[in-house]
Amino acid sequence: MMRSADSSKVSYASAIAALNQLQSGPNCRAARQRPGGQDRSLEMAQLADLAARVGLHQTALAGLRPVHIAGTKGKGSTAAYTERLLRACGLRTGLFTSPHLVEVRERIRLDGRPISRSEFAEQFWRLHDDLTAATAATSGFEFPRYFRFLTFMALRLFVEQAVDVAIVEVGIGGRYDSTNFIKEPWVCGIASLGHDHTALLGGTLDKIAWHKEGCGHTDATPSATSFHSQR
Repeated sequence: MMRSADSSKVSYASAIAALNQLQSGPNCRAARQRPGGQDRSLEMAQLADLAARVGLHQTALAGLRPVHIAGTKGKGSTAAYTERLLRACGLRTGLFTSPHLVEVRERIRLDGRPISRSEFAEQFWRLHDDLTAATAATSGFEFPRYFRFLTFMALRLFVEQAVDVAIVEVGIGGRYDSTNFIKEPWVCGIASLGHDHTALLGGTLDKIAWHKEGCGHTDATPSATSFHSQR
């Protein structure tokens, strides 16, 4: 059933409560830290397919002129600086970052401002209904968890609002991050590299860099190229 998303606190509160139910537990996160590039590549292909079923076709995403930013330290700041510079040039911007400080709606910004509570609730329940229908109609599709849901929600809002450019911060890694179903980013940026999320990304800078430089493609096998961080 389509839910009414007016400016009432109940509507926003119910959206937040439902969103929090999508958070992954420790066992689910550990399972996703399995090796095997082929499995993850298939997972990313399925994610792109599910995105298309809720209106996030690659043509629509390319029209956002996405600026995709990965890195260990400073990727959030880089995304924020990039958004401000582009907005100062007169472009209409969408910004998706994580985590948030006070409210989750801070992660999704239009023209530098977090979306309102009423807008968040409306977008949340509309996408929730669409994803419920899409996953029910197709076997093998898993309802997106917390971060993936918010990624879909942000990008769909940016498409609907016809922003000139969307700045998207990677969550973890890059190659298999939830933001990487965007197959044709306009620009890719990488901030400084360091050792983080080593259980998922690998214990060396070469392995970590392979994930970080993977925005825009999901090759199954790491390249033999050696990467070095300039800190």
